[in-house]
Amino acid sequence: MNRDYMDKLLAETKKPTLNDEQKRKSKQVVMQRIATEENNTPGKRWFTRLVVASGAIVAALLFSVMFFIDQDPTTGNLDNLPNVSIDAALTVNTNDDLDYKDYMLEVTVKKGQGNNITYPVMKGLFGMTFTDQEDDGYYIPTSIGTGGIDEQIVVKALKRINILDKNVEKYPYSGFIGFFTPEEAGTYKLRMYFNKSEDFDPTEDMYLVYIHRSSGIFGNNVNTTKVVKVDTSGIAVDTSDIFDQMTGYIGGIISEAGYPPKILVIPNITKEAVIGKTQQEIGEIAQLHDSSWFFIDESEVDKYEIGQKVKVAYDEKQDKLMSDPPQQGSKKVDILKE
Repeated sequence: MNRDYMDKLLAETKKPTLNDEQKRKSKQVVMQRIATEENNTPGKRWFTRLVVASGAIVAALLFSVMFFIDQDPTTGNLDNLPNVSIDAALTVNTNDDLDYKDYMLEVTVKKGQGNNITYPVMKGLFGMTFTDQEDDGYYIPTSIGTGGIDEQIVVKALKRINILDKNVEKYPYSGFIGFFTPEEAGTYKLRMYFNKSEDFDPTEDMYLVYIHRSSGIFGNNVNTTKVVKVDTSGIAVDTSDIFDQMTGYIGGIISEAGYPPKILVIPNITKEAVIGKTQQEIGEIAQLHDSSWFFIDESEVDKYEIGQKVKVAYDEKQDKLMSDPPQQGSKKVDILKE
């Protein structure tokens, strides 16, 4: 501010015609005018606007982060956390007390501290039941049920590993009911019993979706998931009378993000025909032997190797991707010992 102007303003307070009270009030007015003039300089106006704008941006970012977290119920994947492991096996029910049930699912959950719920994803099975007459050592949940947003979480978890199509919005199976295990860390064994419907297919892949609940840094709910495949090997199923079969050697394995993994099965050859061959050589061999690519479950990719002998059960009438060799779904893949 111009120094002469400030001196002129201050000089007004020294006029002899003013009494002490008038001088005091006049000086207050002058100082307010000086402060106003100082705050209206270009530098200070720019700084004030910058502070206001920065505050608005920070507030908007915080709102956006909290909105995103609240709208995205599945925020992580527990597969990389060693303190959660789940084993599940489906067998024919042998419990005489529940002889009206068709199948028994035995589950072992080893977990750390935290609230959780687990949902079976088993098409064609319904009426999940527990019994208080269970053998010693088995945990009986005090309640079963479903959460309001859990269906979205389960569907998203299944999409993430390509079990459900990306366009599916609703849980496609009946019996969307989950069971709880205690918040305390520990190992819990459970048995539950199911009825089967007419469309139950024991060769279909079945899963459990474990949801772990915790609080985020903003106090919002954070739900992380773990998907495990149910072992159905204990169900004796002869697929030879139900599905078509192809026995051959694995000549190729493809697993790419965003696409279901697949194996190339080449029949009527020896193991040596696929070992140490280039991709082009394998392709030429496959085209000569009525081969096929079969889609497999993502959780089982690591169990397959080039040169393994396998038997694939599949539906010949299903829709196929007509490449050469064609690509199609599989009902069951067994690794054969030689």
